[in-house]
Amino acid sequence: MIKKIDISDNRANKEPDAVIVLLENGKSENQGFIIQHIELRQYIESGDPHLGQYSLITVLIKTDKGIVEMKYDEGYRGSAALKSAADFLSQYVGYASLICRTLIELQDYLSS
Repeated sequence: MIKKIDISDNRANKEPDAVIVLLENGKSENQGFIIQHIELRQYIESGDPHLGQYSLITVLIKTDKGIVEMKYDEGYRGSAALKSAADFLSQYVGYASLICRTLIELQDYLSS
């Protein structure tokens, strides 16, 4: 079960163009969930000769109770958009807020 949050199916219904795994084989507990896997995914949607690639970047988090994929960023971010997003998350306190936001969405989904 993958619950897509704030992403229309036609935007992310294919294999991503690029993936960066941020966590695998995790066993960290947070809010009653075991965080097992976190990855950033890039879907290249279009290109412009002057602006470059238009990308949708999502985060996919797998837990012991379900999987959530939701939008992280989008726009004309250049050819290194995915790496820049991963670097930003790892250099700041991005992981904690990312996990918290995702778990809130997963809790809402499981309770409905």
